[in-house]
Amino acid sequence: MKGDLIPDPDHILRYVGGIHVEKDGTIAGGAFIAKPKDENCPSYNWLEILQGTLDERVQQVRNATRMTYGKTAKLARLNVGQVRQFIRDEAEGHEATVIHDPLEAEAGYPLPDPSHVLMTNIPDENQPKGELIGDLIRQCILEVFPAQTPV
Repeated sequence: MKGDLIPDPDHILRYVGGIHVEKDGTIAGGAFIAKPKDENCPSYNWLEILQGTLDERVQQVRNATRMTYGKTAKLARLNVGQVRQFIRDEAEGHEATVIHDPLEAEAGYPLPDPSHVLMTNIPDENQPKGELIGDLIRQCILEVFPAQTPV
């Protein structure tokens, strides 16, 4: 339900635009913080609310996206509890939360996105803690998938 906390054992995906992917495939921490002109809170997708295998769930996220995925973009899989705990431990008790924010179908987007979530209490790129928090989240990446559907 909208506004509910995502359980710590669950997993989320974050879209990482090509600008944040190094030539060697390393993902920069800036991919995980809010961009003030585009988003107040970084958005993710909650995998456990979807059905099927991990690959099928990732494909469902691709299918319901509200953006055009770039050719070099990635999807980074993270564990909610690990991210929250690592931020708490390494950023002086900073408390991030992940809340459910499902999107309804709308003009131009015929599929609803029940997996959409927001990570709240994340500083943006203009705040002093922004870079630190982004780098901490980056260190929690469990797996990376191509953003575009593999051919």
